[in-house]
Amino acid sequence: MNPEIRFTAAPSPGQREKEAVRALEAVCNAADGTQFETYLSNQFNAHPEMDAFFFAWQEDDLAGVLSLYADEEDEAEVTALVRPDARGQGLFTALLGRALAALAPYGTEKLTFKTDAAFPAGAALAVALGGQLRSQEYLMAARADGPAPAGAGLPGLEVGPARPEELAALTDIEQEAFGGSRDEAARYVEGTFAGQDQLLLAARLAGAPVGMASVETAGRWAYLYGVCVAAAHRGRGIGTGLLRGALAVLPSITPKRPALSVEADNAAALRLYTHAGFEQLGCQRYYTASAAHLRQRCGAAAKDHR
Repeated sequence: MNPEIRFTAAPSPGQREKEAVRALEAVCNAADGTQFETYLSNQFNAHPEMDAFFFAWQEDDLAGVLSLYADEEDEAEVTALVRPDARGQGLFTALLGRALAALAPYGTEKLTFKTDAAFPAGAALAVALGGQLRSQEYLMAARADGPAPAGAGLPGLEVGPARPEELAALTDIEQEAFGGSRDEAARYVEGTFAGQDQLLLAARLAGAPVGMASVETAGRWAYLYGVCVAAAHRGRGIGTGLLRGALAVLPSITPKRPALSVEADNAAALRLYTHAGFEQLGCQRYYTASAAHLRQRCGAAAKDHR
Protein backbone atom coordinates (compact mmCIF):
# COMPACT_ATOMS: atom_id res chain seq x y z
CA MET A 1 0.00 0.00 0.00
CA ASN A 2 1.31 3.43 -0.89
CA PRO A 3 2.35 5.06 2.45
CA GLU A 4 0.87 8.35 1.33
CA ILE A 5 -2.67 6.98 1.42
CA ARG A 6 -4.81 8.41 4.22
CA PHE A 7 -8.24 7.02 5.16
CA THR A 8 -11.24 8.90 6.54
CA ALA A 9 -14.85 7.93 7.22
CA ALA A 10 -18.11 9.70 8.05
CA PRO A 11 -21.85 8.98 8.33
CA SER A 12 -22.44 11.46 5.49
CA PRO A 13 -20.07 13.41 3.24
CA GLY A 14 -19.35 17.10 3.58
CA GLN A 15 -19.23 19.49 0.65
CA ARG A 16 -15.52 18.90 0.03
CA GLU A 17 -16.03 15.15 -0.04
CA LYS A 18 -19.02 15.46 -2.36
CA GLU A 19 -17.07 17.53 -4.84
CA ALA A 20 -14.15 15.11 -4.70
CA VAL A 21 -16.45 12.11 -5.31
CA ARG A 22 -18.08 13.77 -8.33
CA ALA A 23 -14.64 14.55 -9.76
CA LEU A 24 -13.55 10.93 -9.18
CA GLU A 25 -16.71 9.67 -10.88
CA ALA A 26 -15.98 11.78 -13.94
CA VAL A 27 -12.45 10.36 -14.20
CA CYS A 28 -13.58 6.75 -13.75
CA ASN A 29 -16.56 7.03 -16.09
CA ALA A 30 -14.39 8.55 -18.81
CA ALA A 31 -11.72 5.86 -18.41
CA ASP A 32 -14.09 2.89 -18.10
CA GLY A 33 -17.00 3.89 -20.35
CA THR A 34 -19.39 3.60 -17.42
CA GLN A 35 -22.37 5.59 -16.13
CA PHE A 36 -21.55 5.32 -12.44
CA GLU A 37 -22.97 7.71 -9.86
CA THR A 38 -22.74 7.53 -6.07
CA TYR A 39 -25.73 8.37 -3.89
CA LEU A 40 -24.23 10.92 -1.50
CA SER A 41 -26.69 10.81 1.37
CA ASN A 42 -27.38 8.56 4.36
CA GLN A 43 -30.90 9.85 5.01
CA PHE A 44 -32.56 6.50 4.25
CA ASN A 45 -30.07 4.37 6.18
CA ALA A 46 -31.60 2.43 9.05
CA HIS A 47 -28.79 3.70 11.33
CA PRO A 48 -27.92 7.26 10.26
CA GLU A 49 -25.23 7.53 12.96
CA MET A 50 -23.19 4.75 11.32
CA ASP A 51 -20.17 5.58 9.17
CA ALA A 52 -21.39 4.99 5.61
CA PHE A 53 -18.77 6.80 3.50
CA PHE A 54 -15.13 5.74 3.40
CA PHE A 55 -12.45 7.75 1.62
CA ALA A 56 -8.87 7.02 0.56
CA TRP A 57 -6.85 10.20 0.02
CA GLN A 58 -3.53 10.57 -1.74
CA GLU A 59 -2.36 13.91 -0.40
CA ASP A 60 -5.36 16.16 -1.23
CA ASP A 61 -6.72 14.01 -4.07
CA LEU A 62 -9.39 11.37 -3.64
CA ALA A 63 -7.99 8.04 -4.81
CA GLY A 64 -10.93 5.85 -3.77
CA VAL A 65 -14.36 5.93 -2.19
CA LEU A 66 -16.80 3.34 -0.88
CA SER A 67 -20.36 4.05 0.25
CA LEU A 68 -22.95 1.97 2.08
CA TYR A 69 -26.66 2.29 1.32
CA ALA A 70 -28.13 0.44 4.28
CA ASP A 71 -31.87 1.05 4.43
CA GLU A 72 -32.50 -2.49 5.74
CA GLU A 73 -31.26 -4.02 8.98
CA ASP A 74 -29.71 -7.14 7.44
CA GLU A 75 -28.27 -5.90 4.13
CA ALA A 76 -26.21 -3.04 2.74
CA GLU A 77 -25.51 -2.01 -0.86
CA VAL A 78 -21.89 -1.18 -1.69
CA THR A 79 -20.83 1.36 -4.30
CA ALA A 80 -17.10 1.83 -4.79
CA LEU A 81 -14.71 3.62 -7.13
CA VAL A 82 -10.91 3.66 -7.30
CA ARG A 83 -9.03 6.10 -9.52
CA PRO A 84 -7.54 4.22 -12.50
CA ASP A 85 -3.92 5.10 -11.67
CA ALA A 86 -4.42 3.99 -8.04
CA ARG A 87 -5.80 0.52 -8.80
CA GLY A 88 -3.92 -2.60 -7.83
CA GLN A 89 -2.73 -1.12 -4.51
CA GLY A 90 -5.35 -2.76 -2.29
CA LEU A 91 -7.43 0.37 -1.81
CA PHE A 92 -10.76 -1.33 -2.42
CA THR A 93 -9.95 -4.13 0.04
CA ALA A 94 -8.89 -1.62 2.68
CA LEU A 95 -12.05 0.46 2.20
CA LEU A 96 -14.25 -2.64 2.28
CA GLY A 97 -12.61 -3.83 5.49
CA ARG A 98 -13.41 -0.52 7.14
CA ALA A 99 -16.99 -0.67 5.92
CA LEU A 100 -17.41 -4.20 7.28
CA ALA A 101 -16.09 -3.03 10.65
CA ALA A 102 -18.62 -0.17 10.68
CA LEU A 103 -21.46 -2.59 9.88
CA ALA A 104 -20.47 -5.22 12.45
CA PRO A 105 -22.35 -3.75 15.46
CA TYR A 106 -25.59 -3.72 13.48
CA GLY A 107 -25.75 -7.40 12.54
CA THR A 108 -25.64 -6.90 8.78
CA GLU A 109 -25.67 -10.33 7.12
CA LYS A 110 -25.27 -9.53 3.41
CA LEU A 111 -23.55 -7.02 1.18
CA THR A 112 -24.66 -6.32 -2.37
CA PHE A 113 -22.09 -4.89 -4.75
CA LYS A 114 -23.31 -2.53 -7.46
CA THR A 115 -21.33 -2.91 -10.68
CA ASP A 116 -21.54 -1.45 -14.18
CA ALA A 117 -21.80 -3.91 -17.07
CA ALA A 118 -19.43 -1.72 -19.10
CA PHE A 119 -16.67 -2.44 -16.54
CA PRO A 120 -16.34 -6.28 -16.32
CA ALA A 121 -13.54 -6.04 -13.78
CA GLY A 122 -16.08 -4.87 -11.21
CA ALA A 123 -18.22 -7.97 -11.65
CA ALA A 124 -15.14 -10.20 -11.64
CA LEU A 125 -14.07 -8.72 -8.30
CA ALA A 126 -17.55 -9.19 -6.82
CA VAL A 127 -17.55 -12.85 -7.90
CA ALA A 128 -14.04 -13.35 -6.53
CA LEU A 129 -15.33 -12.10 -3.17
CA GLY A 130 -18.08 -14.73 -3.20
CA GLY A 131 -20.84 -12.60 -4.72
CA GLN A 132 -23.64 -14.17 -6.72
CA LEU A 133 -25.55 -12.29 -9.39
CA ARG A 134 -28.82 -11.17 -7.83
CA SER A 135 -30.35 -8.82 -10.37
CA GLN A 136 -29.62 -6.33 -13.08
CA GLU A 137 -31.14 -2.97 -13.95
CA TYR A 138 -31.14 -0.75 -16.98
CA LEU A 139 -30.30 2.92 -16.58
CA MET A 140 -32.72 4.85 -18.76
CA ALA A 141 -32.91 8.57 -19.52
CA ALA A 142 -35.52 10.73 -21.20
CA ARG A 143 -34.70 11.15 -24.88
CA ALA A 144 -33.09 14.51 -25.51
CA ASP A 145 -34.68 14.65 -28.97
CA GLY A 146 -38.11 13.46 -27.86
CA PRO A 147 -41.28 15.57 -27.99
CA ALA A 148 -42.09 17.69 -24.98
CA PRO A 149 -44.60 15.88 -22.72
CA ALA A 150 -48.08 17.34 -22.69
CA GLY A 151 -48.87 16.71 -19.06
CA ALA A 152 -50.52 13.71 -17.41
CA GLY A 153 -52.83 13.05 -20.35
CA LEU A 154 -55.36 10.85 -18.50
CA PRO A 155 -58.57 12.85 -17.94
CA GLY A 156 -58.81 14.03 -14.36
CA LEU A 157 -55.26 13.04 -13.45
CA GLU A 158 -53.11 15.76 -11.86
CA VAL A 159 -49.39 15.43 -11.08
CA GLY A 160 -47.59 17.87 -8.80
CA PRO A 161 -45.53 18.24 -5.64
CA ALA A 162 -46.91 16.31 -2.67
CA ARG A 163 -48.69 18.17 0.12
CA PRO A 164 -48.14 17.59 3.85
CA GLU A 165 -51.66 16.27 4.34
CA GLU A 166 -51.05 13.59 1.67
CA LEU A 167 -48.04 11.94 3.33
CA ALA A 168 -50.04 9.29 5.20
CA ALA A 169 -51.86 8.20 2.03
CA LEU A 170 -48.58 8.19 0.06
CA THR A 171 -46.97 6.07 2.78
CA ASP A 172 -49.77 3.52 2.31
CA ILE A 173 -49.11 3.46 -1.44
CA GLU A 174 -45.34 3.10 -0.89
CA GLN A 175 -45.74 0.23 1.57
CA GLU A 176 -48.27 -1.56 -0.64
CA ALA A 177 -46.01 -1.29 -3.69
CA PHE A 178 -42.63 -2.14 -2.18
CA GLY A 179 -43.38 -4.10 1.00
CA GLY A 180 -41.49 -3.69 4.23
CA SER A 181 -42.77 -2.10 7.40
CA ARG A 182 -44.80 1.06 7.63
CA ASP A 183 -41.90 2.72 9.43
CA GLU A 184 -39.64 1.99 6.44
CA ALA A 185 -42.23 3.34 4.02
CA ALA A 186 -42.70 6.48 6.11
CA ARG A 187 -38.92 7.01 6.23
CA TYR A 188 -38.83 7.09 2.43
CA VAL A 189 -41.91 9.25 1.95
CA GLU A 190 -41.23 11.74 4.72
CA GLY A 191 -37.48 11.83 4.01
CA THR A 192 -38.03 12.61 0.34
CA PHE A 193 -40.67 15.22 1.13
CA ALA A 194 -38.33 17.03 3.53
CA GLY A 195 -35.04 16.24 1.81
CA GLN A 196 -32.74 18.75 0.19
CA ASP A 197 -32.33 18.29 -3.59
CA GLN A 198 -35.35 15.98 -3.61
CA LEU A 199 -38.91 16.20 -4.76
CA LEU A 200 -41.92 14.04 -3.91
CA LEU A 201 -44.56 14.03 -6.64
CA ALA A 202 -48.14 12.87 -6.17
CA ALA A 203 -50.57 11.73 -8.85
CA ARG A 204 -54.15 12.61 -7.93
CA LEU A 205 -57.60 11.64 -9.17
CA ALA A 206 -60.48 13.70 -7.85
CA GLY A 207 -57.98 15.32 -5.49
CA ALA A 208 -56.94 12.04 -3.82
CA PRO A 209 -53.44 10.51 -4.20
CA VAL A 210 -53.36 7.39 -6.39
CA GLY A 211 -49.65 7.26 -7.23
CA MET A 212 -46.29 8.81 -6.49
CA ALA A 213 -42.76 9.33 -7.76
CA SER A 214 -39.63 10.63 -6.04
CA VAL A 215 -36.92 12.70 -7.71
CA GLU A 216 -33.27 13.15 -6.65
CA THR A 217 -31.57 16.17 -8.21
CA ALA A 218 -28.23 16.32 -6.38
CA GLY A 219 -26.29 14.33 -8.98
CA ARG A 220 -25.90 14.24 -12.73
CA TRP A 221 -29.56 13.43 -13.40
CA ALA A 222 -33.02 14.35 -12.26
CA TYR A 223 -33.26 10.78 -11.04
CA LEU A 224 -36.73 9.28 -10.62
CA TYR A 225 -37.27 6.44 -8.15
CA GLY A 226 -40.08 4.92 -6.12
CA VAL A 227 -42.53 5.26 -9.04
CA CYS A 228 -45.71 3.42 -8.04
CA VAL A 229 -49.48 3.37 -8.36
CA ALA A 230 -52.03 2.25 -5.75
CA ALA A 231 -53.13 -1.34 -6.49
CA ALA A 232 -56.79 -0.37 -6.75
CA HIS A 233 -56.00 2.05 -9.58
CA ARG A 234 -53.59 0.01 -11.69
CA GLY A 235 -54.37 -0.83 -15.29
CA ARG A 236 -55.94 2.56 -16.01
CA GLY A 237 -52.97 4.34 -17.54
CA ILE A 238 -52.08 6.16 -14.34
CA GLY A 239 -48.46 4.99 -14.47
CA THR A 240 -47.99 6.48 -17.91
CA GLY A 241 -49.82 9.63 -16.86
CA LEU A 242 -47.66 9.93 -13.74
CA LEU A 243 -44.47 9.74 -15.80
CA ARG A 244 -45.74 12.18 -18.41
CA GLY A 245 -46.78 14.55 -15.65
CA ALA A 246 -43.40 14.25 -13.93
CA LEU A 247 -41.59 15.01 -17.19
CA ALA A 248 -43.81 18.05 -17.66
CA VAL A 249 -43.12 19.34 -14.12
CA LEU A 250 -39.36 18.72 -13.90
CA PRO A 251 -38.10 21.39 -16.37
CA SER A 252 -39.47 24.09 -14.09
CA ILE A 253 -37.50 22.60 -11.17
CA THR A 254 -34.18 21.52 -12.68
CA PRO A 255 -32.44 21.58 -16.08
CA LYS A 256 -31.03 18.09 -15.48
CA ARG A 257 -32.06 15.24 -17.76
CA PRO A 258 -34.61 12.86 -16.18
CA ALA A 259 -33.34 9.32 -15.64
CA LEU A 260 -34.38 6.17 -13.79
CA SER A 261 -33.44 2.52 -13.31
CA VAL A 262 -35.65 -0.47 -14.06
CA GLU A 263 -35.24 -4.19 -13.43
CA ALA A 264 -34.10 -5.86 -16.66
CA ASP A 265 -36.74 -8.60 -16.34
CA ASN A 266 -39.65 -6.22 -15.68
CA ALA A 267 -41.11 -6.23 -19.18
CA ALA A 268 -44.17 -4.19 -18.22
CA ALA A 269 -42.09 -1.40 -16.67
CA LEU A 270 -39.70 -1.40 -19.64
CA ARG A 271 -42.65 -0.91 -21.99
CA LEU A 272 -44.02 1.85 -19.78
CA TYR A 273 -40.75 3.79 -19.67
CA THR A 274 -39.99 3.28 -23.36
CA HIS A 275 -43.48 4.48 -24.26
CA ALA A 276 -42.94 7.52 -22.01
CA GLY A 277 -39.85 8.48 -24.02
CA PHE A 278 -36.97 6.91 -22.09
CA GLU A 279 -33.96 5.22 -23.73
CA GLN A 280 -31.45 2.78 -22.29
CA LEU A 281 -28.01 4.22 -21.46
CA GLY A 282 -26.39 1.48 -19.42
CA CYS A 283 -26.80 -1.57 -17.25
CA GLN A 284 -26.00 -2.11 -13.56
CA ARG A 285 -25.55 -5.56 -12.06
CA TYR A 286 -25.84 -6.49 -8.39
CA TYR A 287 -23.86 -9.27 -6.70
CA THR A 288 -24.70 -10.39 -3.14
CA ALA A 289 -22.21 -11.97 -0.74
CA SER A 290 -22.20 -13.05 2.88
CA ALA A 291 -20.84 -10.42 5.26
CA ALA A 292 -19.23 -13.13 7.39
CA HIS A 293 -17.39 -14.50 4.34
CA LEU A 294 -16.27 -11.02 3.36
CA ARG A 295 -14.89 -10.34 6.83
CA GLN A 296 -12.75 -13.45 6.53
CA ARG A 297 -11.52 -12.36 3.11
CA CYS A 298 -10.98 -8.65 3.75
CA GLY A 299 -10.57 -8.16 7.49
CA ALA A 300 -6.92 -9.12 7.77
CA ALA A 301 -5.96 -7.15 4.65
CA ALA A 302 -7.73 -4.06 5.93
CA LYS A 303 -5.95 -4.22 9.29
CA ASP A 304 -2.61 -3.96 7.50
CA HIS A 305 -3.55 -0.48 6.23
CA ARG A 306 -4.95 1.25 9.30
